[in-house]
Amino acid sequence: MKIAALSPDGAAERLALIPDSGALPCRRGMAFLIRRLVGARGAVARSTLIDWLVRTAAGSGYSGAAVRTRAEAVLAGLVAAGEIAELRCGGESALVGRPVRTVAVSADTAAVVGTDGTKDGATERSDGGDPDSFVRHVPLAPGALSLADELGEPGFRSTLRTLNLGSRAQASLANFAALLRDAAVRMGEPCAPDAIRVLGTDAAGPDFGYGYVAGSDTAAAFSLPQDGVPTVLRLPDPEALGWLALALHGGAGACADWSRTGVPLPRQMAAALCLAGRPLDDAMTRWSLRDGAWAAIGEWLGLDTADAAPPEAAPDPGQRRVAVAGPSVRMIVEAGPGSGKTRVACQRVAHLLEEGVSPTRVWLISFTRAAVGEIRDRIATFLPDPRMAAEVRVVTIDSLSWRLRHAFAETDGPAPPGGYEANVGQTLALLRARDPMLLEFLEGIEHLVVDEAQDLTGSRRELVHALICALDRRCGVTVFQDSAQAIYGYSDRGVPPGACRSLKTLLEDDPALGFGTVHINVDHRTRTPSLRRLFSEAREVLLRAELAPDARYARVRELIEDAADGVLPPVRNQDVSAASTLILFRTRGEMLSAAADLWQVGADFRVRLTGRQEAVVPWVGALLSRFEGSTVSRRGFDSLWEEVWPPILSVAPQRAWERLRAVGGTGRDAVDVGQLRQRLAAGTPPLEFVDPYQGGRGAVLSTIHGAKGREAEHVRLMLPRLGDTGESADWDEEARVLFVGASRARSSLRLGAGSVRLRELAGSERLWRAWNFSTGRNARAEVGLDGDIDALAQVTPNVSRCADVLAAAQRRLWQLAGRTVPLRALRDGDGEGYALYEDAGSPEGQPIGYLSQDFVRDLWAIGRELHGQGAAPPRSIRGIHLVGVRTAVAAPGGTLRPDGMVPPHAASGVWLVPVVGGLPAVFFNVRNG
Repeated sequence: MKIAALSPDGAAERLALIPDSGALPCRRGMAFLIRRLVGARGAVARSTLIDWLVRTAAGSGYSGAAVRTRAEAVLAGLVAAGEIAELRCGGESALVGRPVRTVAVSADTAAVVGTDGTKDGATERSDGGDPDSFVRHVPLAPGALSLADELGEPGFRSTLRTLNLGSRAQASLANFAALLRDAAVRMGEPCAPDAIRVLGTDAAGPDFGYGYVAGSDTAAAFSLPQDGVPTVLRLPDPEALGWLALALHGGAGACADWSRTGVPLPRQMAAALCLAGRPLDDAMTRWSLRDGAWAAIGEWLGLDTADAAPPEAAPDPGQRRVAVAGPSVRMIVEAGPGSGKTRVACQRVAHLLEEGVSPTRVWLISFTRAAVGEIRDRIATFLPDPRMAAEVRVVTIDSLSWRLRHAFAETDGPAPPGGYEANVGQTLALLRARDPMLLEFLEGIEHLVVDEAQDLTGSRRELVHALICALDRRCGVTVFQDSAQAIYGYSDRGVPPGACRSLKTLLEDDPALGFGTVHINVDHRTRTPSLRRLFSEAREVLLRAELAPDARYARVRELIEDAADGVLPPVRNQDVSAASTLILFRTRGEMLSAAADLWQVGADFRVRLTGRQEAVVPWVGALLSRFEGSTVSRRGFDSLWEEVWPPILSVAPQRAWERLRAVGGTGRDAVDVGQLRQRLAAGTPPLEFVDPYQGGRGAVLSTIHGAKGREAEHVRLMLPRLGDTGESADWDEEARVLFVGASRARSSLRLGAGSVRLRELAGSERLWRAWNFSTGRNARAEVGLDGDIDALAQVTPNVSRCADVLAAAQRRLWQLAGRTVPLRALRDGDGEGYALYEDAGSPEGQPIGYLSQDFVRDLWAIGRELHGQGAAPPRSIRGIHLVGVRTAVAAPGGTLRPDGMVPPHAASGVWLVPVVGGLPAVFFNVRNG
């Protein structure tokens, strides 16, 4: 293909070629010229286009081989980004335009790519934009494609399928590296060290690497044991090396300097970087990404959003004042959402340790167990020796109460008789009685930090107040709180006014305690002016005492509606695939109703359930359910790991072994399985073994209360309908709840309406509502409460459950882990119980689980409310979904005992149990007369 003539080099072309910092034509200008020419001509020979670019640059005073290199690099970048296509025609390369489209590359930005000759070709302007970027960027608008839409499935998943290492669509880049590492050990071919050419190794250690088989172009992953023979896992294509290098060198960190990996960028990753960033050299080995772009790329790669989050901003002066205060200072820190309360709390602790305070003499009280691990990890990031963070006493109120009462134990025990509430009350009594042993112990505390103090209510607030009063006056105390985010006032209902003062008020009203107040007001969370204004103005309204409560609620709601980016359809019609999205509801019933609708249509999302039994991750059950010994060595662990099929994707084997040893380590290179079972069977299993979500991936559905302390790139707030809160509503608290929900957003806030409200069954937490159908008055009833699944029935035989059926259920549950599957409940034989089957439209197959008698009793109770005594639950119930799989553990003193279990579970004490959810329709059989 030849171009007969090109228009002379003109002023527009020369003006586009402004110099960059290296005195070369800027990439943006060259990209503009290429799009302009291809758009106008339709097709251009590659060699002709390059020559024309060099000539045009020469007309603007640029010369030398570097100009041609720059032109070649820009052209390669535009092809990679999908702006233009390169075709072979008659032995020559031709460049043609591609259709124009927009692709979301961050929470607020889209890349415009393509040039079809009618819109973005000859008419494109050359001014504006990043001079080093290939593509044009515009504000994000509805209709933009995602990176997954534009680029397709990441190629590393195809590699996994080719190697028969797993076909789960949700396999992440981290899973990819873990599976190849495992496969290199299990399936690799032994080889001599000189038979391989290692190009790179894992940043975490040199025992795993990638490269080529020596003397060939065969790509491979290598196991490189220090004292053993290397093994080779041959990879199906060289692109797999690029994906592996990306995983092993830290994702975004690898992109900052790709040259150190020694392999080419994967084609799709190069496209993503061209769309979302800019190269820093013409070899395209060093890249800079736009703000928020790694979050979008991380989501496409299946990485957790926490891995994709940008680094936090440097501390502002208010934060620094708090962080560097002396050990004996007592202060209340008032800080709004996004002001970095947790960050500065961690910096405060780190500064105390650097000043010489012993880690064991610093206590930090956190509101939730989930926050405890996060806080300890974040403290470590601020310390020259991160190991010091492990000795800081980071506890919840319940954990603190337990430790103070039980010989100041280092770890939590099982839930106490009477529950944690009774334990808190008993510890409070000891403090008020000034128990000598307790006071002696408290003398060892040099500084106490209290986080989220506004949410302390009832006896827990009294406990912390009594603790502070009992501390030596030389002991420093830092209390973090935000009065505008106090949303647990319902816990104080029924308490006389004046008897439920906040912890802040209690401390300020006692001058002898010596507290001052510091304010932190800088917002480090939001990325848009509208959200920043909302946070500031709504918080001001919430803290103005002169407003009437209903007027305060109305004004906060108005501010939220004004700041929102749009109105949403019902949740069942929303796209819930983005992991960076948080969908928030005022009540658990609204959340359950929306989740049930999404499960019904097969959507992939996650649910955050609060107040539920913490579920131990299923890989533990898959690994140990058939192990009947008392201890497992590392070699035994490796053998067990190899036997699990499908392979474990959710955690790398080395990380899994480290977690097991941290809980059940014997001091030797082994795990005491009995000790491990004891810890996992506790009411509060170690957080490393707990998954806070049900569901595999996608957006998170949560109540506003359950999302406290969290943030997300995008928030969808399902506002309660006006009037739903009732005449007796606490309007001040309702206003604060809405504010907390809206202030979780970093980049966008959109609003929807809450769904149908459900009622709570008397004497139970089960939600339900009457539902009229052609068959009469029926109900929709919640399934998925603690106790709805009969865990013992999974491993205990009876007339209808033989050992083979139970074993088949265990295998099937592991195969289904990570998937959402519709289920049908059928009466188990002639009894009252229900067995759960995969719902393929017919009852054939084996059961995978069993509903409990608690569930059945509640169905009878609902039937009585609807029809009196004559309404029986149906034989079959549809609309239930498998939303997860958890590990059940039997241990001495636990709620589950191994008596009567089938082998091997009678010895192992470990098995898998389904986690179910839904709001199924229940059609009652009504007996007349």
